[in-house]
Amino acid sequence: MKGEHPIRMLCELLKVSHSGYYRWCQQRPSIRQREDAAIAAKVAVAHRASRGTYGAPRILVDLQEGGTRTSKRRCARLMREQGLRGKKKHRRKPRTTDSRHAKPVAENIIALRPDPTGPNQCWLTDIMPGPGLCRVAVLDKSEEAVVDAA
Repeated sequence: MKGEHPIRMLCELLKVSHSGYYRWCQQRPSIRQREDAAIAAKVAVAHRASRGTYGAPRILVDLQEGGTRTSKRRCARLMREQGLRGKKKHRRKPRTTDSRHAKPVAENIIALRPDPTGPNQCWLTDIMPGPGLCRVAVLDKSEEAVVDAA
């Protein structure tokens, strides 16, 4: 736009003085902007060193261990301005059954049998995975109660 129209006319339209415009063009970056540029370079290096996995909280720890004083918000802002993002840890999805196959599903033979008339005629079991352990429950179908659990 500067090349198409004279600066004085553009300054008049924007209601700013042309001397103020020229002063603004020649001003140096502020101390804060220079600090941001230096910290942003360190943030980019730390992000690259983590193979793109670290987010602002972990990069902040890296910077503080290196002697750079900054806040988590500033670190997050500088990451956002550079388009850097940490990778989220995916939640582990339990894989107890693989249902993605073309094999036929087993027939439910308990549903085909008549209901039990007394105890100890039909037992059901269930295995439930837990953190670091495995739980097993034995149920008596006639009483619909847990007989044993471990």
